[in-house]
Amino acid sequence: MRDFFLRSGIYSPLDLAVLDTALKIAVRELSATEKSEIEDLALQLLAAYEGGFRSPGALVRAVLRQRRREHLEGVLRKTTQRPTRHR
Repeated sequence: MRDFFLRSGIYSPLDLAVLDTALKIAVRELSATEKSEIEDLALQLLAAYEGGFRSPGALVRAVLRQRRREHLEGVLRKTTQRPTRHR
């Protein structure tokens, strides 16, 4: 995935090492196997990195929190939708 990070912008070798490590951890934690899912993780890690998170652990925690929040919002949206009435 280092190539993905290289294409995404200009990062130092240290930046790339941190992002690469974080991605490996996130892929393992989420059991991600699909290329599109892994690329989504990489983009989320880049966003977290640009947001100021700098350690692999902090990056992964930020992405997991964001994913959990998005999942809960989706669940809440589904449970609060009113059924449509048919006339």
